[in-house]
Amino acid sequence: MKIPAILCLSALALTPLALAKLTMTPQSLGQVEATLKFCSGVNPKAEAKYKEFGKMLVKEATEEELKKVRASSEYKESYDSTTEALAKAPKDKAVESCTSFIGKE
Repeated sequence: MKIPAILCLSALALTPLALAKLTMTPQSLGQVEATLKFCSGVNPKAEAKYKEFGKMLVKEATEEELKKVRASSEYKESYDSTTEALAKAPKDKAVESCTSFIGKE
């Protein structure tokens, strides 16, 4: 899967978040958090923005809810598979995609 496609899928997973505490599925949260971590690594100048964005996404969820979701096999499998797919991306394309995802510095 190409970087822009993964980033688009991650963005689609964010849509339900405006409605409740943690309305993302474990798979969606795993994908989004893996993408944000990856982007923090390839675009370190914007690391604070990625972290802020990630915190905003789960701000209504309790620590216990997040702990439970992050411990699930669905979350772990999604996080790992997204991390693996993103690791195969050419660095220049990854930086470009991550920069457009969060906005320019």
